[in-house]
Formats: sequence, structure tokens, C-alpha cells
Amino acid sequence: MTATATKQMSSAWNKKIADNTNPFDEDIEMKWIKQWLFYANTVRYASAMTGAYDDTGFNNGWWELTHNLRKMQDQIKLLENIKQFF
Repeated sequence: MTATATKQMSSAWNKKIADNTNPFDEDIEMKWIKQWLFYANTVRYASAMTGAYDDTGFNNGWWELTHNLRKMQDQIKLLENIKQFF
């Protein structure tokens, strides 16, 4: 899911719907950062802990990874549609 989010972010930069001069200043980029910095690390850490099923699944885990990825996809589609009019 982290690789998919990075591919989506690269696609947004290539399509010029996000500015890559500072990869940490736009909302879509903040979602990308959350994907690998917070959610993926939570899953990795919780997976190593015995009995941390709730953390892996819900507490910034798989649920957030999936939800955030979907939000990124929706935002990229929206930005592409907006760009068509300008």
C-alpha cells in the first residue's frame, strides 16, 4: 500500500496536479506522508508485537492505510477534473 501511494504521488507530480518542488506542503502530499510514516510503521511495529491485533487492524493500522489510499485516489481524480477546466 505504501508503494501504491508513492506511485499515485509520482503520477500526480508528473501530471502537474501537485507541485514537486516541496514534497511536503500540499494536502495530497501530507496524505502520502501519513501513509508511509505513520500508518505503515504502525502496521510493521504492531505486527511484530504478540497479540497486537487491534493496533495492526485499527489503531493507525490497516484500516487507515486503506482509507488514506482511497482518499488519495479520490483527491487525485478530483484534481485531474479541476485541471481540465483551467
